[in-house]
Parts: sequence; C-alpha cells; structure tokens
Amino acid sequence: MHFNIDTAIFIGFLVINLIFGLFSSRGIKNIKEYAVGNRNFSTATIAATIIATWIGSGFFYSAISETYKEGLWHLIARFGDVLTLLIVGYIIAPRIGEFLGKISVAEIMGDLYGKKIKFITAIASILLSVGYVAVQIKVLIELFYHFFGVASLYAALLATRVITVYSTMGGIKAITFTDVIQFLTFGVFVPVFAIFVWNLFDNPSGTIITTTKSNPLFSIDTVFNFYDPKLYSFFILFLYYTIPGLDPATVQRILMAKNVTQVRKSFSLAAFFCFIIGGTACLIGITILAHNPNLNPDTLVTYVIDNYSYTGLKGLTLIGIMAMIMSSADSYINSAAVIFAHDLIKPSKNTLNLSRIFSMFVGISATILALSTSSLYDLLLLAGNFYTPVITMPFLLAIFGFRSTP
Repeated sequence: MHFNIDTAIFIGFLVINLIFGLFSSRGIKNIKEYAVGNRNFSTATIAATIIATWIGSGFFYSAISETYKEGLWHLIARFGDVLTLLIVGYIIAPRIGEFLGKISVAEIMGDLYGKKIKFITAIASILLSVGYVAVQIKVLIELFYHFFGVASLYAALLATRVITVYSTMGGIKAITFTDVIQFLTFGVFVPVFAIFVWNLFDNPSGTIITTTKSNPLFSIDTVFNFYDPKLYSFFILFLYYTIPGLDPATVQRILMAKNVTQVRKSFSLAAFFCFIIGGTACLIGITILAHNPNLNPDTLVTYVIDNYSYTGLKGLTLIGIMAMIMSSADSYINSAAVIFAHDLIKPSKNTLNLSRIFSMFVGISATILALSTSSLYDLLLLAGNFYTPVITMPFLLAIFGFRSTP
C-alpha cells in the first residue's frame, strides 16, 4: 500500500477503534461482565450495537446488488429484515423476561432442556459464529485486494487483528463502545455514498422515475402475478427475513437489557435506523440501474469507485464498509468465546481468561477459513442450516410457552 490520504483514513480508523476499545475494557472481573456487562447500558447504546451487529457487509452489498437485479421483488423481501426487529421488540420481548439475567442462548436452552441440549446449542452457536466471522473477513480481504492489490492482504489481516484484540480484551463493553463508533461511521458513509452516486448522473430523479415506470422489475402487475412461481420464491425469502433467527449475537443483545421495556424500545429504534440505512442502500441500486442496466450486479460498489473515485472517497468507502464488517465480526467473536468458556467447557475457575483465549482462536480460525475457502457462503448456509432449524425453532416455541422434553 502506498501511503496517501486513503491509507491515512484507514489507519486512523483502526487506531481509533483499538484505543477506544481497549480504554473501555478496563475493570472486567468475571465472565458475566465480559458477556453482557452490568446490564446498565442506555437504550440508545443497545440500539446502536443491535444495528451495528445487524448491518454487516452482506447487508449493504446485497441491498444494492439485489435491488439492481430484482427490483421491487427484493424491496418487498428486504422489508422483512426490518420487520423481524419489530417482531423481536413487540412480540418476543414481552415474553422473554424470564431469561433476562442469563448470558447466552446456550445457557437458556440448557436451563430449559438439560446438559445435552446445552452442548448441542453451544456447538451450533460456535459453528455459526466462526462461519459468519470468516465471511466478514473474506469480504474485507477481497475489498482490499480490489482497491490496493495483493499486498493489501496484510492490511486486511491487520484490521482483523485489531478486531480480535479489542474483542478479546474488552468483551461486550469494548464491543458496544466501538459498535457506537462504527454505527456512526457507516451511518454517515451510506447517505454520503448515496448522494455521491446521485450526483454522478444528469437528472437522476427524472431518470429514476422513468426507470421505475418502464422497467417490469418495478411493475406491481408483474411482481404480484400469482401465476408466476417467482412470487412464491420471494415470498419464502420474505418469510426467511421476517422470522427472527435469534442467533447468539442477537440473543446476547437482548440479554444486555435491563428489562423487557428496554428490549422493546432498543429493537424498535434499531428497526427504524435499519429501514433508513437499508432503504438508502436500495436507492443506490435503483440509481445505478437507471444509469446503466447492463452492469454486473455483484460489483456495483467497486464499479462506482473504479470509474468515479477521487482522493478521499476510496478511504471513506473502505472505513464505511469496514465499519460494517468490524461491528458484526466482533459481536460473533465475543458470543462464541462466551459460549465456549461458560457453556461448553465451564471450568471451575479462570472462565474469563479461557473466554479471552478462545476469542483469539475464533479470530485466527475465521481468518484461516477465509484465506483457504472460496465458497464461504455455502459454509455459512451450512452452519445456519444447523442452527436455525435445530436451535431457533425450539427456542421460539419455548419463548411462546410451548415446552417439550429434551
């Protein structure tokens, strides 16, 4: 990497996250503080860490590329991603009070169904978390490779090490503090990038209106054609987005709250901002479609940077997307480490140190996986297939009062 303004922006962002992450990690004495703090976070802080965890690199990229490729189909399905946060806030939150005070989904399932179910939940949670972190790291490496060449692999590894260090030392306090910084970063980046794309083209509003009126992807009659099998496939996608996954990091955010009222408020606030950020990303996809309908949907962001970039924009794009990556990766590193030490191994002492050691292992394992595997998406689906039907479904039933035998 040549040192320039873009490089300085990248390095400065890493240093800020590392300093503030380590600064906020002081005073942690036990595994509970490491996992959910003292449960004295403000509603705005919990909402910020929910948003930061929810919006990974895939959220931003897929919102742009899928809107460009599928139009109104994807916009409707994407709404389910926001709706699920409201479902957690207004339907699940009032029923989850009995679990507040726990520190992980594995502990909850263990208390409900015993040690064997706790073990299965812990393994599924760790697999899902490592797979998700690996995907984030893979995106980070490919992003640097595209912008700076092969040598920037080391910059990506440096960013990964920063995430792992403050996640390892600071636990949820460091993650929550840095999540706020990262949320503010990509919360500024997304609208700035949208304005930049909007101003690239002549008469963008008129072109977009013409495109949405003439393109069948945005036709109500086309989308809601009950004879088209595509309608049912996207309806299933809508359901997939809508059903709360209750993965380890999401459950951890619920357990950080003081009470069910704070869970409802924080998830409702998160839903509002995710709707704004996701809607803005979708607007970027529509704007690019109106400009040129013949591009590769998977490379729209890099297309804009490659063809219209100026000094500083590349750095802003890097830290904006990197903020999404870091804010998701650190959450899953921490939740996996807590579950390993507290629920899977649970030694008589030094649980906190074991959790910190395993968080380093998660970061290293995810990095090796990202470097050695080309089909990480398939790996993530495999882990998700093990977690969602096996853990999420009985967990949801338990929340609503339907309890079974182990």
